[in-house]
Amino acid sequence: MKRSKASRISNTQTCLLIGCATLIVITLICNVTEAFEINKTFSGKEIKWFHFNVSYYINATGGPYGSAKAITASMQTWTDVSGSDLVFLDAGATSSTNWGENDGKNIVCFGSITDAGVLAQNVLWYESSSGKILDSDIQFNTNFSWNTDGSSTDYDIQNVGTHEFGHSVGLADLYAALDSEKTMYGYSSKGETKKRTLDQDDINGIIYLYRTNSPTSTTSTVFTSSSIVSTISTTVPVTTTTSIPPFRDVDFAGSPVSGYPPLTVSFNNMSQGDITFQYWDFGDGSALSLASHPVHTYKKPGTFTVTLVAGFGDGSKMQRVKENYISVESRCLFVATLKNAEQIEDLRKFRTAVADNLYWHELFRMYYRHFFELMIMVNQHPELRDELRKLASKHSNAVKTLSSVGEAILREEDVEEIITFLLQIKDHATISLQADIDSIIAGINHDLILEGLGIHRE
Repeated sequence: MKRSKASRISNTQTCLLIGCATLIVITLICNVTEAFEINKTFSGKEIKWFHFNVSYYINATGGPYGSAKAITASMQTWTDVSGSDLVFLDAGATSSTNWGENDGKNIVCFGSITDAGVLAQNVLWYESSSGKILDSDIQFNTNFSWNTDGSSTDYDIQNVGTHEFGHSVGLADLYAALDSEKTMYGYSSKGETKKRTLDQDDINGIIYLYRTNSPTSTTSTVFTSSSIVSTISTTVPVTTTTSIPPFRDVDFAGSPVSGYPPLTVSFNNMSQGDITFQYWDFGDGSALSLASHPVHTYKKPGTFTVTLVAGFGDGSKMQRVKENYISVESRCLFVATLKNAEQIEDLRKFRTAVADNLYWHELFRMYYRHFFELMIMVNQHPELRDELRKLASKHSNAVKTLSSVGEAILREEDVEEIITFLLQIKDHATISLQADIDSIIAGINHDLILEGLGIHRE
């Protein structure tokens, strides 16, 4: 509920606008869900009617066909509550557009409301000393499209009207997510009709205020020793509204999203709405971050899913999950390329097993000499990365055999396939790498290197 400062209307009347904020921006929202909430004066008096038959005139001009009938149905919903003495009466049609004026004539009408987030408003004038309602006017905002049939493309008159007459009862808006099924929930959407039917908590609210056989209050007429004076206490209008839900979205972007460890990523939170908190899961087992725009460093290779969760004013939460969003590449060509934990582990065992073999040692030396060039090459030419993965998968058993017994057998076509791959690399290589590839291929063709590596042709 939003309260604005009081402003002077006349010598005897002060106007205080209390926005029961179904506004796009909610400034104060209580996360504690109550069954129902009563509008009260600053001194704590319940704002309600002190008589039980309350009449409303209806000006349906500007509304869709059937508006008057839908508005009457809204009133009847509250009148039909068993255990409550309050009765809303249809006083007939009117041409009056005196919405919000304390003239003792309650009206329902259609007109433009400047607040872009407000669907309808109910202005209640009441005595500040007692909470006695003096006048109530409801207006539907013609800046939105309305209907009476529950159409999914329009807002429903009876749905929103039933909510607004709940304010006429004396009930306040509710905003907690757990209250979303109640008529007094402060937001409405196109095609919604559930507010036409009262929740038990809505029913309990009107019964609390107008329980059958409950006493009415005295009038405001007072007597002095010198004369009879009809005195009106300071009167205050309370404005209650029904709004469209605020726009809410959760999204983020990180930069950079790939690289070598340690990879420091700056995250930009692009979420929108009445956000009250957020937290981040960076997917690498590190602690959650509560920062709005965190900076996080990934220390190990891998792909990581990032999750951002945002909480909103009514207690609800939304999240955005980006699968495998961060890619931290290993500085080892084979680890970065294969992405297969078992194959990577087999290669590590193989490297350890052949560490004393001079021929393998020389090949490893050539590999490390051209490491950065090879890494850039496979990144720029995905077809080379795919071919390397295929060869590693195809010859995984040969790698295991070399690790365990120091020897392996390859078919002639397998040897030719390896030479073809080396030639593909040579096509994109510098002169230095081309020379080393030529020497390797020459050694393979003369079986010199193969025998020294422990590889035999079949």
